[in-house]
Amino acid sequence: MLRTLLKSVSELSTKIDKLLFLCQRLAMGVIDRRTEEMDSDAIHFPLRTHEELRSLEAALENQKYRDHFVARLRNLMCDNTRKSAKACLQYILSPELANIYTLHGTRSKFGISKYKFYSTVQSALCSHFRSASCPEKEILHAMATASQAFLHDARDKVHKRGWRSKERVS
Repeated sequence: MLRTLLKSVSELSTKIDKLLFLCQRLAMGVIDRRTEEMDSDAIHFPLRTHEELRSLEAALENQKYRDHFVARLRNLMCDNTRKSAKACLQYILSPELANIYTLHGTRSKFGISKYKFYSTVQSALCSHFRSASCPEKEILHAMATASQAFLHDARDKVHKRGWRSKERVS
């Protein structure tokens, strides 16, 4: 009898821990539905709303979805790190959504570098380009530069300004 009681208490404790973890993630706004139920084709790109971005963040918690997402990103990559990074960001974020972000965030805008999708793109770029001639530090710098250019271009598109020269973008 004591064993069954201890076993029941242990199972209940485990379930409560899982529930508390889920509640914490919901409170942070990281998840809005269960990641186990996330269909790999349920998220349509480019993302247009902050809620869709939160869904992507939740889906990236699932290793299987993350692998599928990285495979999609690899199809967008070329032999240039900056162009590849920019292509990945253009695939993920619409200009309207990108307009509310900066690289590291400000008082009035969110920072994309804090999101899981950004670190996933970084790691995909690193695994694709890393070699003796192209160290990780160089890849991360190219990603940051391409991100800033992409976010700036997104602001220009949303505000209908087209003054940036095409030579500087690539």
